[in-house]
Amino acid sequence: DDSDALINPGGTEICNGKDDDCDSQVDEGCKPPDADAGVDQEVEEETKVKLDGTESHDPDGTIVSYLWEQTGGSPTVTLKNADKAVASFTSPNVTESGALLIFKLTVIDDMDIQSTDSCLISVTGINDPPTADAGRDQTAVEGAEVKLDGSRSSDPDDGRASYEWEQVGGPEVNLSGSEMAQCYFIAPDVEKDGKWLTFQLTVKDVGGSESTDICKVHVMEPKAMPWVPLLLFED
Repeated sequence: DDSDALINPGGTEICNGKDDDCDSQVDEGCKPPDADAGVDQEVEEETKVKLDGTESHDPDGTIVSYLWEQTGGSPTVTLKNADKAVASFTSPNVTESGALLIFKLTVIDDMDIQSTDSCLISVTGINDPPTADAGRDQTAVEGAEVKLDGSRSSDPDDGRASYEWEQVGGPEVNLSGSEMAQCYFIAPDVEKDGKWLTFQLTVKDVGGSESTDICKVHVMEPKAMPWVPLLLFED
């Protein structure tokens, strides 16, 4: 090695276990940097999350680059300023069970030596309520089978758990399948001007949140139904 100061004085230290620059010091500046990805965090969904690597340091030199990467967890998020000491992202919308995301920070110093560290971000799911959709208002004749359709109801996260139809107005009818998305009844006999029947649909999701919607059915005598002309076309 270059233990003799007269051999190759002022050379470049190349981190090889020798005193390349003849200054009586071996591999100075060759200690690796210390990457610090910050503490693990618990955050709510759809909030801004900061990944802070500013506690990273190099004991005998300078950190010249940072790189943040998501290395685990789903869904994948979009990192802003991934090449800076401080990066950020918006936590994703998750189910009530939440999600665990893993991020790795890689730092490189001025001797091209790198170090890594990781942090965990636990995203807590918030149960968003479902949206009940009882369908459009209808017109029916007495004695006809009428279908109430709530199949367009939706839930943004953990899914629908139950349906419940109930009549809240008008002449009473017997609902068949009142605990299903679709239910049926026979339109009752009505007077000349007809009657309005009102029904409420309640939808509950897996997390226990609920939503309601109303639909109306106008029941009329057959002879009172609006007349629609039949158009005949000749070939």
